[in-house]
Amino acid sequence: MKQAVESGEPTPEGIHHDENDFVWIHLINRENVTGGINGIYSNEKKPLESCTLNKNMDSIVLWDPKVMHGVTSMHPKDPTKNAIRDVLLIAFTHCPGLQLPTGNPVLDYKEIKANINPPALAEHGF
Repeated sequence: MKQAVESGEPTPEGIHHDENDFVWIHLINRENVTGGINGIYSNEKKPLESCTLNKNMDSIVLWDPKVMHGVTSMHPKDPTKNAIRDVLLIAFTHCPGLQLPTGNPVLDYKEIKANINPPALAEHGF
């Protein structure tokens, strides 16, 4: 996060969408932190739910087009020590044109390369 005398702004954009179909937020590590409350909101930014990820692998799954999310500012509990909040974000966007793997790494790579690039995503309306 930040030095002990500073606050951390984990989502400087505030309440937002990640522009994916689904988003998984997993806490990896949290030490000496106050704040950092995850909020889930309607698309009109009305609060729906809030929680604090405290333990390793505490997680949230979001259906991103349906809800928005954000995290409050964080501060060190003990101002003489650094505060740490590590999260792993995994975002997924469904690509209906992608074929199931064939088991042939060369063919699978060509299929992925052809269908998981920006022109292919635009073709599928993403």
